[in-house]
Amino acid sequence: MKKNIKILAISVRSDIGGGPKHLLDLVQNMTNDYQIFVAAPCNGEYVEDLKNCTPDFIDIPFRKFSLKALFKMIHFCRKNGVKIVHSHGRGAGFYSRVMKLFGFKVIHTFHGVHIEKSVSGRVKLILDKILVPLTDRFICVSESEMANAVEHKVTTKLKTIVVCNGVKVPEFSYSTKEGAELVIGTLSRLNYQKGIDILVEYISAFSKNHHIKFKCLIAGDGELREELEKIPRSENIEFLGAVKGDEFLKNIGGYISFARWEGLPIAVIEAMSHALPCLLSRVDGNKDLVCEEEDGLMFNLENYGEFEVKMLSFLSNKALREKIGFNAKRKVISEYSVEKMVRETIKVYSESSLSN
Repeated sequence: MKKNIKILAISVRSDIGGGPKHLLDLVQNMTNDYQIFVAAPCNGEYVEDLKNCTPDFIDIPFRKFSLKALFKMIHFCRKNGVKIVHSHGRGAGFYSRVMKLFGFKVIHTFHGVHIEKSVSGRVKLILDKILVPLTDRFICVSESEMANAVEHKVTTKLKTIVVCNGVKVPEFSYSTKEGAELVIGTLSRLNYQKGIDILVEYISAFSKNHHIKFKCLIAGDGELREELEKIPRSENIEFLGAVKGDEFLKNIGGYISFARWEGLPIAVIEAMSHALPCLLSRVDGNKDLVCEEEDGLMFNLENYGEFEVKMLSFLSNKALREKIGFNAKRKVISEYSVEKMVRETIKVYSESSLSN
């Protein structure tokens, strides 16, 4: 294996979210045989951590393409002997694929394939298809994401490998610490994708119909926070704002997700690593993570009746929660550790550095 392979990782986000967290975990746990430089915006919560674990950090605009940033990255790579560019997410992918025209090897990780049903969504899809030949290797974070990407022709099977997201597994689990009132929660970016509006609607309706004492905590921030907090809701729902994820997960007894789509949600994997029982929307990404009633429960977002049945079981059956929580942590240890994610990414880097 070649030593001191230099890579530029690009992300147009550095705020709280699965893609930026994946990038941070990758950079923090990379071996000494690889030197990863990072190009990302300077306005996110992960910026300082990223700067602390990379030799050089390039500031680029937040979710916006800039020719100035493009040529700054090209100049940096040529000056520092960088041969491989690894983009994370669609926005970063526009940069990396243009850089392919300047002779760089390009690896692109999707972090969620979502086809918007709008004019802009169709334009983005056309651009994604055009960019396929300008990509040497695609990484999908789950099998369902790869199937979706191949179906929409934004990648090909021959060019694509699945490298699942991974997390650091805590030594101890805290989910058995339940008081008189069960506390469940979700940790997410407050945007349309995460379905917090549906969460508020369904939990409020459930609380009105069933006199079961529990709290539902919504942790995180985002562009829809103010709008979401204005939605009428039951008294047991509370918005916490931005919090430290690890501390949040230590203090709840169950995890819920109402995401409309996912790649492979890191927040859910982290919850599972804490042996937290999870109740999840039945969408790609979530479906890759859990087996029904073995290590999680699932419901269709469009079906309140199914959610109500699953929620009743989730809240009232402590033995079930303990069983699926235990099995969830065991699954993360074997399949979704950060060490496994880094090892499999290194294989992609090594193959790309050796190919012509």
